[in-house]
Amino acid sequence: MVERHLEAGAGVTVAAIPVGYEDAKSFGVIEAAADGRIKAFHEKSSTPPTMAGDPTRCLASMGNYIFDTKTLIDIVSPTGADQHTDIGGHIIPALTAEGRAHVYDFSTNVVPGQDDREKGYWRDVGTIDSYYDANMDLLAPVPVFNLYNDRWPVYTTNDSMPPAKISRGAGGEPSYVDGSLLCAGSIVSGGHIERSIASPGVVVHHDAHVTGSILFPDVQIQPGARVNRCIIDKNVVVPADARIGFDRGADEARFTVSDNGIVVIPKDYVF
Repeated sequence: MVERHLEAGAGVTVAAIPVGYEDAKSFGVIEAAADGRIKAFHEKSSTPPTMAGDPTRCLASMGNYIFDTKTLIDIVSPTGADQHTDIGGHIIPALTAEGRAHVYDFSTNVVPGQDDREKGYWRDVGTIDSYYDANMDLLAPVPVFNLYNDRWPVYTTNDSMPPAKISRGAGGEPSYVDGSLLCAGSIVSGGHIERSIASPGVVVHHDAHVTGSILFPDVQIQPGARVNRCIIDKNVVVPADARIGFDRGADEARFTVSDNGIVVIPKDYVF
């Protein structure tokens, strides 16, 4: 994308991905010329323009941009009535009008080590359910987005932490782990974790069951607790024998519950 941006001499290059017509109504949609120049930018239109030669799909902005430095400084510097403060609403349309906005079709992107099934993988994570689904993508036996591609590693914060640990509980209870990602510093001590993601510092104690859930750093699931289809933010201690994700009415009385029934427990929540 950077190479294409430099070759075109663009003021801004917008990453875009083909999406179905109905889905496109939730995105900013790009109308592009054959040379990649953006002709028009339609923000969440009820009748978005389709791609040339494909009436079933639209080219949706992914919300990723590469700017020429001077172009960006110039476009955000004016004040008063000419001030541009919103990317989709002001800046991209202004640069489009000046002929300096180009598009990069991410579905054509070539990543070393990826197979055809992974090509152009992208997920919008603007809702609880889409965020949850994107995380669950990583847990498939052969994931559509592969974190283990050594030819194209994903770089992130690399804290100095011990390896993940799976052990028996204090009373000798065996652990069970299946279809899950256990990050460095996490501990499963006689607990049960299935189709879930345990972030650094997570502890799942004996006879605790975690299924279909995302546990943020330093979450503790105390003995006997049951957690199902939850997103639990940092530093939460789920008390012993608690039940979360089994009774929608009870969950909604305390927490946010998504349309698809995902329970969200906020950071530092105290039961």
